[in-house]
Amino acid sequence: MWQMKDGRALLGDKEIEIPKDGSVPNSVFMKTDPSQIANSESLQPSLFALFCLYAKRVYAGIPHAVEPKDGPWARTDKVFFYKDKKKTDAAEQTPSRWEILGVNPDRFTQIFSEIFEWKRTDSPTFTEFTALGQKIGAFRKFEIPITELPDGPSFASIDVDDVNVGAAPDGTLRLIEILYAMLSIQSRSILLLEEPETGIHPGALIRLLSVLDAYAEDRQFLISSHSPVIFGQVKPEELRIVYRQDGQTHVRALVVSEMDRAAAFLSQEGTLDEFLLSGAIDDT
Repeated sequence: MWQMKDGRALLGDKEIEIPKDGSVPNSVFMKTDPSQIANSESLQPSLFALFCLYAKRVYAGIPHAVEPKDGPWARTDKVFFYKDKKKTDAAEQTPSRWEILGVNPDRFTQIFSEIFEWKRTDSPTFTEFTALGQKIGAFRKFEIPITELPDGPSFASIDVDDVNVGAAPDGTLRLIEILYAMLSIQSRSILLLEEPETGIHPGALIRLLSVLDAYAEDRQFLISSHSPVIFGQVKPEELRIVYRQDGQTHVRALVVSEMDRAAAFLSQEGTLDEFLLSGAIDDT
């Protein structure tokens, strides 16, 4: 479809310089002969525009930044949004819908789609989400550049620290997932978090727990964990012990004697995780 070499794209017999900021060269959309780009007048210019985003990654030296083989969504770890400008009858103006492309795994489809809607509709939740992500160290920048082409398709991507979110580290995706869930639930609701420490740096995990605690006034968080980092951030009265006995699973709070021992241990500058690891609780 096209080739890239030394910062220039070869389309047919013409060369077009690719801007390093990932923007789309105006000449791409000013050609009188769309066949020089490819066969489709409406789709292929947008494909080349997304190709420019790949070029931006190549310039930055980001691993796995490769030009597309069969279109920009050939790699399933890249996330793009695409909306074709449909030609409808004057009496039936059906608006085009944004479609998400290249999401893997599937559970992120709803997450990325809703975050995209937060941005597209200027929802204050998007501002809140990005501020919290920066606070806990999930990312420095979270951007969703949207390009609306006047005579063709529109497209967008989600970029985390100048990298497509589909190529972001697992820990970053995990933090995005948790922040999304926290902001999506209604007040007086319960959010279940299973082992949030998975893939998350201990420093970021501590900051995340601080954020969860701040949002716990009108909602409840139930966290299952084996992490000493998490145990060190909670209070003894917030702890619940889960154990198996006689083929059944039981959940209990600390009894009075255990609470007294925990209080004495903490008063000597110990931490709750050290208290649990000391064997002071038989069930652990």
